[in-house]
Amino acid sequence: MKITVLVDNQVGLVDAEYGYSLYVQAYDKSFIVDFGSSDLFIKNANSLNLDLNTDFAVISHNHNDHNGGAFAYKKLFSDKTIYIGSDEHKTYGGKHFPHYALGIDKSFFKSYSESLVKVDKILSITDKIIILNIDYNKAEKMGVHYIQKGGLLFNDTYKHEICVCVLEEECLYIISPCSHKGVVNIIEQCYARFNNAKNIIFIGGIHTKGNAKTPLNTTDEKVERIAERLKQFPIRAMYLGHCTGNRAIEIFKEKGLPVIPTHAGDSFN
Repeated sequence: MKITVLVDNQVGLVDAEYGYSLYVQAYDKSFIVDFGSSDLFIKNANSLNLDLNTDFAVISHNHNDHNGGAFAYKKLFSDKTIYIGSDEHKTYGGKHFPHYALGIDKSFFKSYSESLVKVDKILSITDKIIILNIDYNKAEKMGVHYIQKGGLLFNDTYKHEICVCVLEEECLYIISPCSHKGVVNIIEQCYARFNNAKNIIFIGGIHTKGNAKTPLNTTDEKVERIAERLKQFPIRAMYLGHCTGNRAIEIFKEKGLPVIPTHAGDSFN
């Protein structure tokens, strides 16, 4: 198992942008999880000598900083399968009106419908690589987003968010780029399907990052509670980036969790 960070918020070996993209090699498969905000993932892959002609790709959820490069990917590989969540409704962000539009243009779904595969619940790539659309739990959600139906806005239940699980040598890898359904909720449901795993490695973000003026979009106390709850799982490492934020990483480390911050270009086995 090898994972390379093609795009993250923090500059590393390659350029960064506000977005996220991973290149994953597991067993005899290679795949991309998310495309960042632009075509930067292509430039970075070239700099890192990675072949983007992978077996498939995954869009973890319908937000611009994760699927902004999807059109660029399809220009290169129009027939490649992309796995997506089951909700194509237009998404919006922001706590107050006017809300700002998120998500890829709906023409993407129309143009490439034949190569887009929706994951409503669970989809097995192999018996060791699965894509999950886990159950939504309102109490666990992270972020304030909405979906548009018939011109009206409703609270987003993140049906469009999926995660990837890989079981390798009794270690469960969970890839969840933003974890809007809650990192504890996601790990709990993934681990329930692979409860013979002896260790868990989590890769992604947990949506605790704030804006330029605030280090968190939630309280220190809530992050501390999340950290304490995570201790119930056999977590060997958490590779956290993108929407996590330095303050949340500090709190996790203070609570004794094995956290490694990620940067664009990082690679780990």
